[in-house]
Amino acid sequence: MNTLHDRYSSAGLVIVGQPCNQFGKQEPLEGAPLLDHIKTKYKACWPILERADVNGENATELFKYLQTHKNCKGTLGNKLKWNFSKFLVDKQGVPYKRYSPQTKPFDIEKDIKKLL
Repeated sequence: MNTLHDRYSSAGLVIVGQPCNQFGKQEPLEGAPLLDHIKTKYKACWPILERADVNGENATELFKYLQTHKNCKGTLGNKLKWNFSKFLVDKQGVPYKRYSPQTKPFDIEKDIKKLL
């Protein structure tokens, strides 16, 4: 499979998946069953975090930080509107840009190459 991970992991790209069940309750699985599902359905070979909230009071500190960073403001407020929102972070850990769920991974390839 030809993925961004395949193309750029050796150059330093790290993709991290954050499952969440806040969007239409579409991710009810947890633990090993969730990890198996993601690896099978999406062919994920990158780190997958434990399922957690990405919006609201119980959102992880990472997502609170990403959503409120000046480079990653949302279009209609800062909360994530749907699954598969993407954030690109540079090598120093500074958020670079937020991408909508409709943005396909290879649509951000130019930005990834710029940061690598």
